[in-house]
Amino acid sequence: MGSARTQAWWIAAAFACLYLLLPNANPSSDAVGYAATQRWDSMHCSAHHVLYHLWWTLLLQLFPILKGMDLLSLMQAGNALAAGLVLWFSGLIVSRYRAEYTGAVVLFIGASFGFMRYATENETYIMPLLFGVLALWFITGTFRGKWWWSALALALAMLFHQSYVFWWMAAVWYAFRTEGIKKALIPSSALLLTALVYQAAAMAEGEPLWRFVFHDVYEGGVQTSISLKNFYMTPVSLLRSFIQVHGYMLWSWKHDGAWSVLLSIAAGGLMVYAGVKLLRNLRKPDAAPLWKHFLLPALVLHLLFAFYSEGNAEFMVMIPLLLALGMASGAFFPARPVFFTGLALLFWNLIQGLLPWHFRDFYGHGQLLAKWVKRPPDWYLVSEEPVMMRNLYYYHFGVQDSRRILESPEWAVSKGKSADSAVAAMETILASSFINKVWYADYSRYLYNRAAATRAVMPSEGINRFRMEAIDSFRNMNGMQHIYLVEGRK
Repeated sequence: MGSARTQAWWIAAAFACLYLLLPNANPSSDAVGYAATQRWDSMHCSAHHVLYHLWWTLLLQLFPILKGMDLLSLMQAGNALAAGLVLWFSGLIVSRYRAEYTGAVVLFIGASFGFMRYATENETYIMPLLFGVLALWFITGTFRGKWWWSALALALAMLFHQSYVFWWMAAVWYAFRTEGIKKALIPSSALLLTALVYQAAAMAEGEPLWRFVFHDVYEGGVQTSISLKNFYMTPVSLLRSFIQVHGYMLWSWKHDGAWSVLLSIAAGGLMVYAGVKLLRNLRKPDAAPLWKHFLLPALVLHLLFAFYSEGNAEFMVMIPLLLALGMASGAFFPARPVFFTGLALLFWNLIQGLLPWHFRDFYGHGQLLAKWVKRPPDWYLVSEEPVMMRNLYYYHFGVQDSRRILESPEWAVSKGKSADSAVAAMETILASSFINKVWYADYSRYLYNRAAATRAVMPSEGINRFRMEAIDSFRNMNGMQHIYLVEGRK
């Protein structure tokens, strides 16, 4: 067992170093927004991740030297270290019941793309997973008071992200099935602690508790109906929880030459071989209580929630971990094929995921912002990604929801609004004063991704109602992108 724990430590430490060395250079708009909020409004309590900003506020107060660092990079590094701890505790859990699987499980989780992605990003999905795994480590232990410690960890997991209420439900079910209703009442108390903190946060934000808990639903930020999108995006996101598949791969093969294609073929071949080897060694699982009463219920509940959320990959970050722990607890496969599959995942996801995300500028948002802020303050920017541009502006200059950054007609339609409202806003600004200028950044050649797959209109349909003159440009992964001066309606 000692060697298994040592193995878990070294593999987890190696992955933490990898995540620290290769942070995402193309952060999401949420990641930039979280860093901006932390920089300018550090006591903010978000409804679905109450503790995330308060946690960073505490760290920065305890270690003032950190305040001199770039906050976005620092928060990415924090998630990388937390991800290393997730892997280490996962290894410790496995070493308790199937020590021979320890290295294979840690490698499989750490190399899965969904986990890698958020370990190198400033999103809110690694910290709750850390406390969820910590709760599971307490639950599978044999020391006194383990259920009380697990209740505290479960409460912290839910406070770092409210979706971990499903993890809590699985833990309560496991306690009930294995040790009876009296023990199940202890982890159940985690919900009470969570509710008390939510009440305090709701009062601080000046909202009623119920409205605060379901803030995104009331604000229209959550899809509350089932459509075809739920059925085709869920399997795509589930696949991408393990391996990276993205439209930029086609661009890489075209522009990087034969070496990129050959590496991809080698990695793909290794993936296929590992998958075949894994499936050929599939065997009847053991009736492990941990799998039947905790891991499987948690897996199903989180998948159902992700399905309801239009197959959102953010809510599947825990899936590789639950599946890997399940493979070990039920001995679905021998340890060796699982380890080999982890190596194949690592090879593929490094080439197609971490390396391009770190070394390439996919969208050029930073370049565009740098060019725009050099213009006079009466210039406006019409963007196909207004949330990202507003968050970047907020992060660098402390101005939230800048009115100088307008949404394009295409973006408005993609969000269920009318293109006419965006067109009218542009016309009003153009007519307000002869000195007002409007920029439009051309994103007409999109990378094919989840957003592009679910767009309501084709790019540039609405903006073509205006006369425009190309006056500048910036470069992203699709090549040179033009910046236009909007002159008026055609």
